[in-house]
Amino acid sequence: MNKENMFPIKYAIMPVTNFAIGDMLVIGYVVSKVFVVMAQHRYLPTGVKSSYSIVFPVKGYKSSQVMSGIRTPEFDTNGTCTNADVSYELFDTFDEAKKVCTERNNTLFRSDIANYTDRTNMMQGFELSILEKTFSMPNPEDSKGNVR
Repeated sequence: MNKENMFPIKYAIMPVTNFAIGDMLVIGYVVSKVFVVMAQHRYLPTGVKSSYSIVFPVKGYKSSQVMSGIRTPEFDTNGTCTNADVSYELFDTFDEAKKVCTERNNTLFRSDIANYTDRTNMMQGFELSILEKTFSMPNPEDSKGNVR
């Protein structure tokens, strides 16, 4: 079985950072397909809190880095994924993720920090690059096995 097909694929919102403009300044967000490595659900009196270990399929997700290839989950000898990020939101469809991503970018772009960089040009090129890299990944399947 292909390593990429072993994990569920969903959509998540990926922050884009730029180290040249301060300490991990988020300059925007993009939608990306992700490999879901682990899901944790905590049942609390206030409701269920979920977190997900995910792997973004691009090696560098900072605007100043060159991206190459598709990154897949990597594990150490204890079975711990060594290149996973944590997300508290996953989406079944690109449209759901894009809506939330657009809201976050609009909020970020209206903030005072937006005056320090020209985010629009940076984000347009980066978003196209992410879409090109993840285009070859399989699409998430719904509960009936239909590809979205």
